Amino acid sequence: MYLGAVILIYRQLLVATAESQLTDGVASSVSFSEHDARRFRNECAIAGQTIARILRLIAFDGTLTRRCWLIM
Repeated sequence: MYLGAVILIYRQLLVATAESQLTDGVASSVSFSEHDARRFRNECAIAGQTIARILRLIAFDGTLTRRCWLIM
């Protein structure tokens, strides 16, 4: 659940950054640098990869059920 929250937070920041860059800052009062956007993207990607690894490990030993709370 923590990693899902990390993805949601960084996704919102990535969308705000992209919107600001596409509209030259007119549509949003939040402005992040390109370096910040790269950091947001990397953190989001790492969280997603970690979730995939956890699910792969759970599926490997056969304990993954159709209604696993991690997947929901």
